[in-house]
Amino acid sequence: MTRLLLTIGFFLILTPVALIRRAAGYDPMSLKRWKDGPESAFVKRNHTFAPGDMESPR
Repeated sequence: MTRLLLTIGFFLILTPVALIRRAAGYDPMSLKRWKDGPESAFVKRNHTFAPGDMESPR
């Protein structure tokens, strides 16, 4: 019974949300930008680590 309820919930809640996000063009991983050009989708971060960074990581 649990598997049936989870399957119904998946198709009634998660699938429409995913379709709406895809139709709106939401791209949280910047895959389109990465595939369109030769540059990487990674953000360069020039940061010199200090001992205090280990005490309170962000």
